[in-house]
Amino acid sequence: MKKLILFLMITVGLLSGCSEETPQGNETITDIEMPQLPDLDFTNLDFFDDGYELVELEACTDGDTAVFLVDGDATPTRFLAIDTPETNNGVDPWGPAAKVYTCEALTKAKVIVLENDDESDVWDNYDRLLAWIWVDGELLQYKLVEESLAWVKYLYGDYKYNPTMIGLEGSIQKNDLKIWGEDDPQYKYVSETIDTTIAGLQDVSYYDKVIVSGIVTGVVGNNAFIQDGEHAVYVYTNNRPFSAFIAGPGTEVRVQATLTSYNGLNELSDVEIGNVEILSENNPVPEAKIVTLSELGEEHEARLIKVTDVSIISIDEDSDSKGYDVNIEQNGTAGVIRVDKYLNPFIEISSFTTGSTIDITGNVGQYQDEYHIMIRLSTDIELK
Repeated sequence: MKKLILFLMITVGLLSGCSEETPQGNETITDIEMPQLPDLDFTNLDFFDDGYELVELEACTDGDTAVFLVDGDATPTRFLAIDTPETNNGVDPWGPAAKVYTCEALTKAKVIVLENDDESDVWDNYDRLLAWIWVDGELLQYKLVEESLAWVKYLYGDYKYNPTMIGLEGSIQKNDLKIWGEDDPQYKYVSETIDTTIAGLQDVSYYDKVIVSGIVTGVVGNNAFIQDGEHAVYVYTNNRPFSAFIAGPGTEVRVQATLTSYNGLNELSDVEIGNVEILSENNPVPEAKIVTLSELGEEHEARLIKVTDVSIISIDEDSDSKGYDVNIEQNGTAGVIRVDKYLNPFIEISSFTTGSTIDITGNVGQYQDEYHIMIRLSTDIELK
């Protein structure tokens, strides 16, 4: 959910009283003071040119990652100098708690400012912006470490706040709270692996370990969609290569993983090497269900579908990423074809022509409340 920034001027004095109270039961003790945000007018400052920028929240990803509108562009951003427990590539103790803390802080914020660090790379290896995150005048990295929900990590340079962050961590870990010594009450430390069907996943709790089987219907990089009858699920491998998915559609697989959700899309994640078994190959791919754009919804999540007679309205090319979106329309209903940057072979923008009418086949993806069609191959595009 986008967060409209309400204030365009920040002063240290104005925001000094905006700090959140430490949650009851987590009485952290530290004498390391938080850094202060400079007393500047951030209204027209640019992250890349000036070192600071007033931004809007586009989406909260996890404890140490979010998507901000930077100079109007949706920009995945990694919080500099910290690491929180995982919620996307598997789930770690205190990972969901860190995500909740970060997402609440960002969605409730009146003012969010990103700060560049001259000693840091601008982008990480995953094309994410690297920045210090200021929320209503408080440094979010500091708050996460103070709450015992993050480690000080990845100090690849003499960053501006290194001394403060290192000193804070040394002080906080002595309290033996959360990541420093407490069991996470939400985490299943001993969990029986549930052997079920893809349809049966609706009766399984998130973060349970499961085993399911299905036919591969689509491959996106090293990740895959698998389907059993009318039910399907996305398998997120964090770009680990599995021969079962490299073989492509028609491969019957058995997957042991953890059931999670990423921005509304159910996923099988935390997939370890050896936990994807090929049961058979060269099977018929389940026939794509013909639906309309207006019918796309939760019941079609991850399933192979086909939408006919759609018009290409426009193409949204992301200058910071190889992937792009094709905006389509059918009988007054808008939709999106997502061309993922990890597709191999990649489908170039020239494959789509604005104003043309096509039939499109693909798997149903989801990002928050919006459903889109994840294209697989160039043959999924049928020009009318």
